[in-house]
Formats: sequence, C-alpha cells, structure tokens
Amino acid sequence: MIKIAIAKGRIEKETLKILEKLGIDMTEMLSCRRKLKIQLTENLEILLPKSTDVLKYLDKDLCDVAFLGRDTLLEAESSRNEYIEVPLDCGYCKICLCRAKNKKSKSDKIRIATKYPSIANRYFCDIRGLKKDEFSIVKLNGSVELGAISGMADAIVDIVDTGETIKDNGLYIEDIIAEVETVAVAKRKRCENDSEIGNFMAKLANSNVKRGTRSFSLGNKKVEFEIYNPGGNITALVDGLNYDSMERRKINDYILQKFSQCEQVGFFDRTLRRLEMAGGELCINATRCAFWSYLRGKYGTCELTVVGPKTFKGGIDFGGEVYVEVSFDRKMCDLVFKKNDMEFVDLGEIVLAVIDESKSRRYMDMLESNAKDTLDKIKKVLMETDINSPAIGMIFMEKSKEQLKIVPVIWVKKVDTLYLETACGSGSIASSIIENLKSGISSFKVVQPSGSIIKTELKIEERILKTVIVKGGVTKL
Repeated sequence: MIKIAIAKGRIEKETLKILEKLGIDMTEMLSCRRKLKIQLTENLEILLPKSTDVLKYLDKDLCDVAFLGRDTLLEAESSRNEYIEVPLDCGYCKICLCRAKNKKSKSDKIRIATKYPSIANRYFCDIRGLKKDEFSIVKLNGSVELGAISGMADAIVDIVDTGETIKDNGLYIEDIIAEVETVAVAKRKRCENDSEIGNFMAKLANSNVKRGTRSFSLGNKKVEFEIYNPGGNITALVDGLNYDSMERRKINDYILQKFSQCEQVGFFDRTLRRLEMAGGELCINATRCAFWSYLRGKYGTCELTVVGPKTFKGGIDFGGEVYVEVSFDRKMCDLVFKKNDMEFVDLGEIVLAVIDESKSRRYMDMLESNAKDTLDKIKKVLMETDINSPAIGMIFMEKSKEQLKIVPVIWVKKVDTLYLETACGSGSIASSIIENLKSGISSFKVVQPSGSIIKTELKIEERILKTVIVKGGVTKL
C-alpha cells in the first residue's frame, strides 16, 4: 500500500486533478472534506497535513510520497539530497523580496520579515553579499506583508502568486529570489527498495513532466531529447537510459548529424538522477545541463550519479548559474603526469594534455590555416599516447591577466568523435590545476572559445585536491 501526504489548501486541489489523470478515483476524498486520513482504495491512503508539516511525515516514514510546494523543499535544504523529486507542472509561484513604497530604513541594518528564514538568510549572504550582522530576520507565520507596512521590517521575503496582494498593500517586488511549483517527493532509498513506490513516482514523471520538443523513432522506440547550451559545447540529453550500446551509438550519430551545432550526447534519467554519456566519458558541461534539467532551470541543489558510481553535488544558485562540485580527494601531484613531451591531467574518465602558451600559439595558427588536417594530426598524436581512458584531449591554454583562455580538442573513443569544442568544463578544471601548481591561485575565470566564462574554484587542503566547483550559465535551446 502507498501512503500519500498532500499539503492542505491550494496544493490539495491541484493534486486531486493529477491523481485523477493517473486513473485514481478521487470520489471518496471529495466527499470527506473534513477527514485528515482517507482510505481511498485497498492500496492507497491519503494524509492531509499542513504544508509546513508534510516533510515531517515523509522524514519519519509515516508516508511514502509527499505532494508539496517547492518552497517548502528550499526552506528545508539540509535534507533535500535524500529525496527523488518530480515537478508536476502546476502551482507556479515566485519567492520575492518586496518593499513598501516610499519608506526608508531607520537603521543601517536591514530588517526582513518572512516565513522563509533559511531562504532569506542564504539570499542576503550569497547574492547580496551581506554579512550576518548587516541584516536581521523576523519570523512571521502569516500576513507577512503587514511586517513591512507596519514598520516592523524594511522588506519582506514571501511567496507571490498573482502579485495583487503585494500591490493592494502598497508594496513592490524588488527582486525574484526563486521560482517554485508543486512537486511530488519520495525518499530515494524507499523508491529503490520498494518497486511499488518507485513505479508510482515514475508514472508521475511520465504523465506530468514536460518533455523535450524534439523526438525521432528508432525501430519501435520513440527517442525524446532536449538540447542545451552550457556556454558553448552544445549538448543533447536523451530522456532515459533504456538503450543498449548499439542503440546509443545510433542515437548519438543521428543527433550529431541532424543537429550540426551539437557536440555531444548524454542519456539522462530524471527519476534515477543518473547521467551516462554516449561514449562513457566524464563530461562536466553535460553534468551541468543535467542539473539544469532536473531542477528545470530553477534555484535548488541536488545530487546526480555520473559515470559509474560517482555522485556529484550541484545545483542552480540564486543568480541562475549552474554549478557542480567534482570530488577528487587526491594529491595534486598525483593528478598530473608527463608523456610524449606533454603534461597530462588525469580526471578519471577523461585525460587531458594542457599545452603551454608557446606550443598553443603554434597549434592555433595551424588550426586557423587548415583545421581539418590539424585535427587529424592532433588525433594521431593522442592515439600515439596509448592512454587508456574513454576520452582524451588537448587543451590549448594562454593566460591573460587574471583569466585563463582555453581552446579544447576532445576525442571520445567509443563513439569516435573529435571536436574542436566551443567550451569544455573538464578542460577548465585541467587548465586550472596546471596553473595552480605554477602560481598557487585557486580561483579562475576560464574564457571559452564561445566567449563565455566558466568559473572554477579549487578546494585544496595540505596539497590534496578535495573538490573543484565548476560554475557557469546554461540555457535550454
């Protein structure tokens, strides 16, 4: 039996329609408006707690699936990676910073009234760059607008639907902090260990998540995919993992031929939160695209499984940039080795030669005069290294003031693609590692061939590289 907790009020009404679309008879629930626990069928029970309590029932295993607003998840960020989350394409609202018109603060310390103290605290620290002693938060449980118009606070952080209440009370929206919607949430371990719960979440995902606008047929299978731009390095993400190696190769070839701007293809299961590249390589930009896809371009954090058992944390920050934390926990000197008069960085499922500035200029001149012949020569050089990795490449690098500038050439062996890429997250990491060993600098802005910037931040403790944070913009095409 599946137990579902549904936040009372607006979300309750929206969820009724969604469950009816799944073929569940909701007549019993409609006729029992005052009951808080309803046995709909022999295999389905409904609980109706307050919206602020829904996650408590899920965390204490008193329900299997919870329907709630994404604002509740954002406020309870600490435990969010335990969940599988399915957006339901309804209940769209915004969390906003609002102020009263023509009212000035009476002190240098900004006073904020809100029922979202955690979200407000992260916003003012991470986006506004304020120190915690430069603002104060007053927790209110309702009628938050009154906090600003009464003079209790200089501004409010609250959820906004149509904006009429804000307008009627003489307030205006200064900034949109996050966009939210109704979501279904279940514990990851429960989904993995209980097929009934896992199948229910998959059914929700299939019926409610907006699919990509692009598709084609492969035999009797319909292949659906979306295309993303992570600052260059255009990436196609195919929906689902249920393709064998031959099918993946055919899908990869079709998309790359049909959409000439695409440089790589990945396969992403949103329910499992798992990304697998067509060539089995590690791709940081595709991983950032997968984070965007899972979070649907909205602020949040989660974990994704990428390349075998590796799990990466990442998300979308308040400024809209998509980031991934790549774990290493290896000595810096162990990541770098020399072979065939080149300096390589071993990132696991991709190995990259970072070419110094003088050699890079020569290669760049050759690429400008005859790109095809030069790429053939680069591939031959890479093949001669006999390095055992799903992907291998050269990163041509030059340093300009506080920025690094790279031109990446990547060869993915399994699908035999060689691209002069327009952006490369892995190449940004490799060039940052090499430059750190020379200069000791740990934060970089890496200019890509597309002109976009990917930011890297190396977390190093006692010469051990713990993690690298890679951040930049992603747009869905």
